[in-house]
Amino acid sequence: MNETIQKLLKPLASLKLTVALLAMSIVLVFAATWEQIDYGIWTIVEKYFRSFFVWIRFQIFLPRGMEAGGGFPWPGGYLIGPLLLANLVAAHSLRFKVKALGARRIAGVLGLLASTLLVAWFHRSGAPEDIFSYRGDLALLFVGAVAYAPLLASVYVLFEKRTGIVLIHVSIIMLLVGELMTGVMALETQMLIYEGQTVRHSHDIRECELAIIEKKAGAMDRVVSVPQRVLENAREPIVIETLPFAIRVDKFMGNAGFRRAQASDVTATTRDFGRLYHPVEKPEVSGVAAQQTADTPASILTVLEGGREIGTFVVSALFISESGSPLFQSVSIDGREFELALRFRRHYKPYSMHLIDFSHDVYTGTTIPKNFSSQVHLVDPSRNQDRDVLISMNRPLRYHGETFFQSSFTPDNRGTVLQVVTNPGRHLPYIACALGGIGLTFHFSLHLMQFLKRKRT
Repeated sequence: MNETIQKLLKPLASLKLTVALLAMSIVLVFAATWEQIDYGIWTIVEKYFRSFFVWIRFQIFLPRGMEAGGGFPWPGGYLIGPLLLANLVAAHSLRFKVKALGARRIAGVLGLLASTLLVAWFHRSGAPEDIFSYRGDLALLFVGAVAYAPLLASVYVLFEKRTGIVLIHVSIIMLLVGELMTGVMALETQMLIYEGQTVRHSHDIRECELAIIEKKAGAMDRVVSVPQRVLENAREPIVIETLPFAIRVDKFMGNAGFRRAQASDVTATTRDFGRLYHPVEKPEVSGVAAQQTADTPASILTVLEGGREIGTFVVSALFISESGSPLFQSVSIDGREFELALRFRRHYKPYSMHLIDFSHDVYTGTTIPKNFSSQVHLVDPSRNQDRDVLISMNRPLRYHGETFFQSSFTPDNRGTVLQVVTNPGRHLPYIACALGGIGLTFHFSLHLMQFLKRKRT
């Protein structure tokens, strides 16, 4: 390696930097754990681990009720993670030399490329999830061993006795890369389906949207959605070119309950639900709450036409029908009919899911789930799919880059809640854990054999 490059990499490969970054990580995790008393898990994840810097309040380390102002800045996960990754790569470049020479090196490199493709195929086939689902059998484990054995052999050809250490460090690198991909690219939503119902979308319970639908006789309805971030930060009326009115956000609440509306809550322009219910702001569900329910956002909105108040509406994600669909409120302007509702953000699919039957079995004399499953009918004309699928505990459906887990069910047992996960990096943790386990086994087995050999002599 060029001496200039070595001089540049040496500070980055420092073991002192490794220890410092790990210490920073411990402080970050410690602070994030304490702040879960006040905020939800996903808020903490975004604030601490998916940011470059975070402001840590002194207050979080004290009993609630004691006041302490101020805090201190600290590196976030998006800064510590890449630095750890760079530290590991630099250390590998400087300290882990390829032992093989000539034809042996060429054979090792070619074997490494081929075995890497074999491992990738093994994971793309879906076998690892079955192995780790507590329903795997010896056949799957044997296939896994066959898939990873050439990789181990190829790394040994190149690094010999350092094989275990190399695999361990590669597994850590893959875990870091996997978390980065998950933070940037992964999407988790839910699909609520009642028996006999067909749906073509999932929804994100961590984000809401204001849906405005223009009803058109004899034609398809036009739908406009306003994202939560726009509602939260609106300081001026929201103007949408395709709508004949503007929307003023009088108040937005990330989590709210309701009480009966009083005379002071109702104005001359208050319409529909606003005359019956008034939202009461609540703190978001914390990470230590006994019941980890979703926050239910609400808002007070005023529809404006040419600066004139047409109506004030109270909207909330809590306003839903028995089938789980939002309850819309109507407004008429210039002979055009519109409906609006606040709902969890929807993600529409190119296919449909129809729930044929939902089963929920519990252990005798308890409410502990023994098994719950959903018999669904999947229809996707673009891929010629028209088939029944059974989704149950530890037996998800994987389709078109998405994984459908049997997550929960409605209180009346008439509907299912499927967790829909899209994560391009979902295979990396499996590969990283396998490589780490193989590396640790190889490394300690090698040292054990050396110890036994010395003991015999």
